[in-house]
Amino acid sequence: MNPSIHFDGETWRCVLRCCDYCMRGGVTVRSRKAGGGVRTKNALVIFDPNRWRPIEIYKMRERDDLARSQSDNVGYEDIRIFRTEWGGLQGIAASQHLRRRSGGLLSEQVLLSFDDRYDIVEAQPIRGGFWSDLPQKNWVPFDCCVDPRFLYSIVRGTLFNERGELHASDARVRLSRMGPVSTAGSEKDVRRALERAHECEEDRARRKPEHGRQPSFGNVDPVPGYDALRGGTQLVRVGDDAWLGIGHAMKFVDKLKYYFHVWYLVDSRGVMQSASPPMKLAPNGIEFAAGIALDGERVVVSFGVDDMEAKIGETRLSAVMEMLKPIARPS
Repeated sequence: MNPSIHFDGETWRCVLRCCDYCMRGGVTVRSRKAGGGVRTKNALVIFDPNRWRPIEIYKMRERDDLARSQSDNVGYEDIRIFRTEWGGLQGIAASQHLRRRSGGLLSEQVLLSFDDRYDIVEAQPIRGGFWSDLPQKNWVPFDCCVDPRFLYSIVRGTLFNERGELHASDARVRLSRMGPVSTAGSEKDVRRALERAHECEEDRARRKPEHGRQPSFGNVDPVPGYDALRGGTQLVRVGDDAWLGIGHAMKFVDKLKYYFHVWYLVDSRGVMQSASPPMKLAPNGIEFAAGIALDGERVVVSFGVDDMEAKIGETRLSAVMEMLKPIARPS
């Protein structure tokens, strides 16, 4: 489930999470051998991007030296992979199985490093401050920058590094020349999309809002505000100060979870600049995009369906940019 694809300009990698349960039709189905918690194992696949067939598959063994707790939830969950000049190929994952001095089994985010066989050889929990006692499942890593940067809240633009929350001049992504470079055409698309969003925002500010009216986007109606967005994929650079990602939101339909996704653009401070209307990646139920990769005009997204299938979708960067619309920023 929840595959996280990544392209470094040469190799297409994808992390896959394997579990002892699924959510078929939005209903939890457990293995007969499953206990009361969740057991997660991970694999890394190197793909042929023309036919999306695996070239190599590696078991990602946990060989870090951190002590484990007695949690029923075992394994690093929902790994997103990204690259930095500081640490090469890295990952960020949720964990409930690491021992904590304060006790407790709440989820926390962990920065991961790998060896040449993609085993997890270093793990650094990101602890402290107000977030240490909250469930953390959806931090968004910036791909191909100098050192790790994570978007904690999409709507608020809160940035973290591996040590904690960043403030003032430190709360910015340090740009790198590593990784795929967007084309000149896509740079123009970014500028055009941002200009269009700014013009629409000014036009909307001049109009008196219609009382009680909510936007409609196909079968996702009414739509929660963008404050409901949670992290999904990494953020890939598509302009001098523009990073593209996909976030998800959820609502209940007939007492079952109904997920949908939104493209969004942030700057190097993590501030949202524009976003798309909501969209479905799968016909119904649970869906979770955990990976995005850019190869010129080609955009590849990896996502899970009902916690039991891993899928890959493709589109064009120019088509994504045309979908972006102004967003209402929080006060």
